[in-house]
Amino acid sequence: MKLKKLVSLATVATMLMGSAAFAEVPSQSIIIGSKAYDVNLLFDAAYKGEIQQAINAVPQGTNQFYYKINLMTQWRTIFGNTALTEEQIGQWPEITYIDSAGESTVYEAGNGDAVGENDAEIAAALDALDALDPADPAVTDANLLAALQDAALGLENVVPGNAAEYFDDISDFQDAADSVADPLSGSVAAVQAVVDATNARVDVNAAINPADMETAITAFVNAMTDAGILSASAQTAFDTYTALADTEKEAVAKIMLSVRNDDLGFDANRWGLVFHSHNNGLQTVIEEMPEWINGINTALETVDDPATLEVNEQAVAVEAALNNIPASLAVGSTNPTATSDYVYDAYYDLSPENTDLVVAEFIANAPAEFDGLAGILNTLDTAIATVTEAP
Repeated sequence: MKLKKLVSLATVATMLMGSAAFAEVPSQSIIIGSKAYDVNLLFDAAYKGEIQQAINAVPQGTNQFYYKINLMTQWRTIFGNTALTEEQIGQWPEITYIDSAGESTVYEAGNGDAVGENDAEIAAALDALDALDPADPAVTDANLLAALQDAALGLENVVPGNAAEYFDDISDFQDAADSVADPLSGSVAAVQAVVDATNARVDVNAAINPADMETAITAFVNAMTDAGILSASAQTAFDTYTALADTEKEAVAKIMLSVRNDDLGFDANRWGLVFHSHNNGLQTVIEEMPEWINGINTALETVDDPATLEVNEQAVAVEAALNNIPASLAVGSTNPTATSDYVYDAYYDLSPENTDLVVAEFIANAPAEFDGLAGILNTLDTAIATVTEAP
């Protein structure tokens, strides 16, 4: 019955006018699910079986049968003759269209352009991006910004105000543009990931609280993963971050705020955010979290030894463990102005007297064992507030 309905529509179409080509599924066509056929093929016995299979593949009750013939300006449902809205058409899947000569063309989802139609323009835009030489004084951030804004690439969220930061990451843009991908959309996606990662790094530097920092870090991790250019160890660390509970991600954000605020920030390029010049970048923070947690738990288990006549060995051990969050500067740091360890700012900024009081408060309110960094920092924050806000 459905096939007969399609044929009757095709008869009307072929009696009135021929077909025309468009940058979307052409008129004089009937769409069946994810397949589309020139109406003339409905009279071709060679396609009868294929068209019937396409009909059978359409889920029952979805009415994914559309047509547009002759002078029609809208796509309509075959059963019901209802005009489709732009929103409905935008939900179409990728469609394979077969013309009257039997040649097939794939159209992008949402009734978009023919796949591969703009390959020459995309390839030229990627080549132009890859050809930018940062060592050439004539090449500036404006040149890179213009390359990223090339309409052929169709990149999203390219922020003119971030042009200088994009230029810091120019080698990564070149690597992405030069990546071997088939189709070219793979290279475009890689370039988009670099844009997103750089935007996230800007947001990391602008974050003023743990919530904003967490959002920026998560965006950075996702974009760097999408770019596919991380080392194996960095990717493992980022996968670990992705699997963390939200409370642990916020704890990472608190530490990254501390690292960023202490000295250099993450302005060199996005690799500075991954590794940082002091080896306290995001990767290291994620990797060392278990060590910090274990260090605190071990310190809390410390018992005073009467033989040493020390009555505060637990406090000394806990203070040392807290001082290790995050770990001290890497030996041989290239930063000549760094004179202090990178530690949790809210704790490190305490006076010696208040440090002793905070450690005692921390021990008094600590559980038998911490199961994550969030619990440690929350207990520490509470202890700091108790001591510093006391009348």
